[in-house]
Amino acid sequence: MSRFQRIVAMVFVVTLIGRALGFVRNMFVSSAYGTSTEAGAYYTAAAIPMTLFIVFPTVINSLFIPTMKGIMASNNEGRGRELYSKMLTLTVIVGGAISLLGWLGTDAVTSLLVPGWDAEAKGIVSTQLAWMWPSVFLSPCSASGRRC
Repeated sequence: MSRFQRIVAMVFVVTLIGRALGFVRNMFVSSAYGTSTEAGAYYTAAAIPMTLFIVFPTVINSLFIPTMKGIMASNNEGRGRELYSKMLTLTVIVGGAISLLGWLGTDAVTSLLVPGWDAEAKGIVSTQLAWMWPSVFLSPCSASGRRC
């Protein structure tokens, strides 16, 4: 098995483990909250960060891995390091900007997500969403393979 195939297999296994852990997380949330307002608030607040958590790594991996494979095949390590550095910088900036803008606009986003909910339920969603926005910044960092 080539190095590239091992990397792809590792990404697959890590993704599979992540999905399994997400399922277990949902089981714990369901057992803790049932079908209460808090459970609805959690799942509503988690919708955007979880979606972006899926999108960021998918986009990065679908663009970055084939490009890096081509660069590795051409034995141009300097160009590979430069591309990696640019990609990491871009993902940190984009993820950080989305996190910051989302955090600053948490109340507006909450109003869009749950327009008919009462003020108490909207407050719960808003608080949970504010705590979840940093995960949008951490998503591209985790997809890049290095710590930000």
